[in-house]
Amino acid sequence: MLDTHSIARKLTEAGLAPAHADAITDAVREAAEHQDADLVTRNDLTSLDLVSNAGLAAMDLVSKADLIAMDLVSKADLIAMDLVSKADLIAMDLVSRADLAAMDLVSKADLAAMDLVSRADLAAMDLVSRSDLAAMDLVSRSDLAAMDLVSRSELKAELATLEVRLYRFLLVQSVGIVGLTVAFIRLMG
Repeated sequence: MLDTHSIARKLTEAGLAPAHADAITDAVREAAEHQDADLVTRNDLTSLDLVSNAGLAAMDLVSKADLIAMDLVSKADLIAMDLVSKADLIAMDLVSRADLAAMDLVSKADLAAMDLVSRADLAAMDLVSRSDLAAMDLVSRSDLAAMDLVSRSELKAELATLEVRLYRFLLVQSVGIVGLTVAFIRLMG
């Protein structure tokens, strides 16, 4: 507050007329009153500073909370992606193992079936060869008995012809057996 009485006394002591001193004092008082309405006090500045600091602190806390939340969401997303990737790899590994096991079973079954077919074919060829040999033996014996009546030279010629036929037959049978054996070995190898 402005001490107008003290101002007026100082002006009159300085040589001004009391009317002039009172007029100047009133003018200064009015100017100070108008000026006080627009002036900011230290209390106003302190309050404003406190409000600003509180707002900045709140904004800082919100920013830090947002960063922490974003970091947690990012970490959760990375963990989820990692878990999904690991699950996909495990599923692919299981499918691959199942496929390999199925292929192994199919291959073993195919080999067993081919082995059975090959053995059956060999047994059938053996039976056919034996029966053919037995028939040829009977024919040869009857031919020999008939040839006994014929000359020895005719007998030798006939025997040579039968031997050629027999060797051809055995050769054909041997080639068939060798072919089946080679095929069986390739299948088993």
